Amino acid sequence: MEIDLKDQIRDLIERGAQPVSFREISERRTARTHAIPRAAGRRRVILTGAGVGLAAAGCAAGLVIATASPSAPAPAGARPRLAEPSRQAAPSRQGATVVTAAMIEHVASASGSALTNSGQERINYRCVKNGAVTSAGTDTVTYSGSNYNYATHTAVPAFPDGSIRVVNGQFYISLPTTTAARVVWLHELGENTTPHFPEAATLLRLLSPAAKFRNAGTDVIGGVRLTHLHATQVSGLPDDPTLGRYANLVADDKSGVVPPGTLTALDLWADSDGVVHQMTIQLHGGDGQTTVTVTFSGFGQPQSITAPATSNAVPGNP
Repeated sequence: MEIDLKDQIRDLIERGAQPVSFREISERRTARTHAIPRAAGRRRVILTGAGVGLAAAGCAAGLVIATASPSAPAPAGARPRLAEPSRQAAPSRQGATVVTAAMIEHVASASGSALTNSGQERINYRCVKNGAVTSAGTDTVTYSGSNYNYATHTAVPAFPDGSIRVVNGQFYISLPTTTAARVVWLHELGENTTPHFPEAATLLRLLSPAAKFRNAGTDVIGGVRLTHLHATQVSGLPDDPTLGRYANLVADDKSGVVPPGTLTALDLWADSDGVVHQMTIQLHGGDGQTTVTVTFSGFGQPQSITAPATSNAVPGNP
């Protein structure tokens, strides 16, 4: 019998912090590869994998981005470099510089190399349907190797903050309690930690020459001047259900399968080495028009992720 997650949490609070089966707290995935839990639409219990790897062979230090005019081929043997954009305030899409396929491949390689081992992701999302905000919030991921901590803050609809933590293959989830300052952790034994989360490696799959990126000038983000690349062709790019869940958080899906959402716009901002610092992805789904902005930081920096000091062991879903 399906039970609304808010009612489950309320029941947990009334009962106190007792060990409980996770099935009493959140509906779980029915098919790990293709299905996403219906309860995630309301609570957003999403798995993330920290092994955000992407092959990055041949990425030499100091190599920078390349662009070219629509008709000018790249010089033979030339390294990709980023052409200095014109100094107009807002370059038109028609006048923006076409980005070469070699540059996009370099950005994917350089970014994958920088984001492989450790770092942080900050994911802001906002969905609007018929002029009203249907869902909005911020997710923060800290990862190191295969360990990660994934913290959620759902502003619309309002819901208590939560965290999922994976340490050495063990799955932990935090729960609200009657004492706001106290966090109760469940240790789900045997829980499947297959990523259902927009990891860097997944997002970088969108960096395809088929997107026909154009150089849209530069912007300063986080104190760093970055090149803005705008995709002019987004149809046919890889579908990603981990992104689609952001476009379908509230929409009722009785099948338990979250559709990927239709990609409608894609922008990214990369530094002079070709490393992506930010991506903005727009999707259309059950919650309306969704904007997801992912900001990367802490490239390769050590991250401390440890198991909770105390936790209640419960059966998980293998």
